[in-house]
Amino acid sequence: MPPHNRGDRYAKNQWYSALDAKEQVFHFELCDFNELTRNIVAEWVPTLERNHFEYDFDIPEDEYFLRIDPHSYTRILNNLFQNVFMHSGG
Repeated sequence: MPPHNRGDRYAKNQWYSALDAKEQVFHFELCDFNELTRNIVAEWVPTLERNHFEYDFDIPEDEYFLRIDPHSYTRILNNLFQNVFMHSGG
């Protein structure tokens, strides 16, 4: 989806520039992706409920190990949730 305003474009350009300049350092480790996702989502449940959002998360109970950067993945999901509240009027 294209950026909605100049600030969005600037933020995306800064992020891409940081990646190109090797400023973003990733620390990959073997993580249970489903468990990490459950933990991140669980932290957002009180905010969802406080803002009267309906939700239904279907994250498998099975372990699913991936080599990821848990900090970066957490930032991605947190950013998605923040965008939901920022752009939904919720």
